[in-house]
Amino acid sequence: MHCFLLRFTVLLSIASIVGCGGGGLPMVPVSGKVTFDGAAPPNSGNLSFISMQSDPGLPQRDGSCRFETDGLFVVTSFEKGDGLLPGKYRVEASCYKYQPDYSKKDPFADATAVDPSYEPIEISVEKGTPIRDLVIDIPLKK
Repeated sequence: MHCFLLRFTVLLSIASIVGCGGGGLPMVPVSGKVTFDGAAPPNSGNLSFISMQSDPGLPQRDGSCRFETDGLFVVTSFEKGDGLLPGKYRVEASCYKYQPDYSKKDPFADATAVDPSYEPIEISVEKGTPIRDLVIDIPLKK
């Protein structure tokens, strides 16, 4: 029993240090609006913030968020709405006009609302400087 309690205590200590959240890290709130050719998104979708470079001494951690047809989004990295770690990110988007047809060779090609010409934007996130009005305009696939 003593051995079990010791192992449990060690595991609990490790979990509290590593944790699931960004506790103790300098998270920066990031929110904004997605548009498609300057208009509302045709459907709900997702944004992925792919970490390209983190600030010195910080881990690299991607972020993501969902947006609805109003286009509003709030980025999450560890816990709901916590933002991003300082660094540079590439922003990728996915949005489908309708449910992909999985019987096709490429089920997403016809269904996507994102034009193939979309080049993911890059953003820089600075410690202590929230980004609250980030506008990401995506070309709508015709």
